[in-house]
Amino acid sequence: MKINLKQIIQYLLSFGLMGLFLYWAFSGTDPDQLWQAITNISISWVALIFITTLGTLIIRSWRWTVLIRPFAPQVSIFDASIALAICYTANVAIPRSGEVLRCVSLKW
Repeated sequence: MKINLKQIIQYLLSFGLMGLFLYWAFSGTDPDQLWQAITNISISWVALIFITTLGTLIIRSWRWTVLIRPFAPQVSIFDASIALAICYTANVAIPRSGEVLRCVSLKW
């Protein structure tokens, strides 16, 4: 797999933004209290939520590929899943922006 400069910049920008937002989100939090909350998490509930969320993502991606198949037959469920994840993430920041980004992300 060949990695080009554009991909490196995208990864660096993504991780930089992630670090900035994590710092911003947890800057006023007591680290001991945060660690206490993390260690008290029930792994079984986290696993159930993860599996359920992943299942709904795959089902919605499959549905979307069925809907757009007449216009874009080359789109796979994996590509649609990535586009849907981008859509959900963008909708957190700006409502309804993800719908546009979902379509744009399939062109890449």
